[in-house]
Amino acid sequence: MKRNLLLMLMGLIFSANSYADNRTIVWLSAEQKAMFLQEMRDFMSASQQILEASLADNMDQVEKSAREVGIKMIKNTPLSLKKQLPPGMMKLGPETHRGFESIADEASSLGDKEVILNRLAALQKNCVACHKAYQIKVKALKL
Repeated sequence: MKRNLLLMLMGLIFSANSYADNRTIVWLSAEQKAMFLQEMRDFMSASQQILEASLADNMDQVEKSAREVGIKMIKNTPLSLKKQLPPGMMKLGPETHRGFESIADEASSLGDKEVILNRLAALQKNCVACHKAYQIKVKALKL
């Protein structure tokens, strides 16, 4: 009985350690977090639209979806938010926007589906890297 209890406790300790979140915490205001998460949802939505449109050979839709999250989105990100982000995020973010812009350019020129899908696959690595490295938390307001 004692042995089973000891094994169970060791298992719980091991499980807790294996699920520890070791990502870097990025502290943002609630408003900044909402804006940041919306941008990530926009990336996800654009990725799905690009994939679906590519498979349907609809290059006009690929271009439209990619441009929406391309360079023009960078210009809409407030400086106050940019100042809160760590250097790694500040590298991945613009790379991701430029990657979508590159997809849009390909769709509007040659429209090679294979090139677009390969670029999208490479771009998704930025998303995975960022989500693997960082977590967003709301900083408490000081009263």
